[in-house]
Amino acid sequence: MPKLPPIPQRRYARTERTRAKLLSTATTYIAERGLAAATLEEVAGAAGISRGVVQYHFGSKHELVLAVLHQVSARVRERVLTAVQEVAGPADRIERLILGAVRVRIAPDAEARTLTRLQILASEDESLRTAVLARRADDESALIDVLSQAMTELRLKSSIDATEIMSTILNYSDGLAIRHLSLPFSTHEHDKIMRIVQIFAAALFADGSPS
Repeated sequence: MPKLPPIPQRRYARTERTRAKLLSTATTYIAERGLAAATLEEVAGAAGISRGVVQYHFGSKHELVLAVLHQVSARVRERVLTAVQEVAGPADRIERLILGAVRVRIAPDAEARTLTRLQILASEDESLRTAVLARRADDESALIDVLSQAMTELRLKSSIDATEIMSTILNYSDGLAIRHLSLPFSTHEHDKIMRIVQIFAAALFADGSPS
């Protein structure tokens, strides 16, 4: 079978821009109006693109939603990791990690809101639930690696390990995100939450000591 000619560079770049625009539009739609409103027709219209182009890139609404989930999850995780990389000391990295894991989930942006909406809807959709759990496992693994490394550098012993700590923090942030979606936190409430999380981060290894 003869090989297909390569896609011209300009066409490839244009295709990637179109795909990125569709993902951005779908993310905003889900964040602001919910998943039911994000039909292929609505997303296409808001993006100024035909429904056929949406189907060309994603095939169906389900595949579009999975692509959105993949992107928003990766970006939310990346924001946490970027904040951690900005500091050098292991104790500071632990604090940034824990604060960041909570802060990004109650941020007033479309990606955080969309991730929360999809997590809620996953309870009623087995396929979406499988995808959400897979993304959650990837996110948790990446954050556990950072926490484990920092704990090793500090030579700390703790009554709970990095996996338990990170799982608890993520479960807590998920709960806050759901509350924030239904009833947004005031500035005062947000600041109070972050102060409490900071205290927790500082006290987390109070029972720890160099090994």
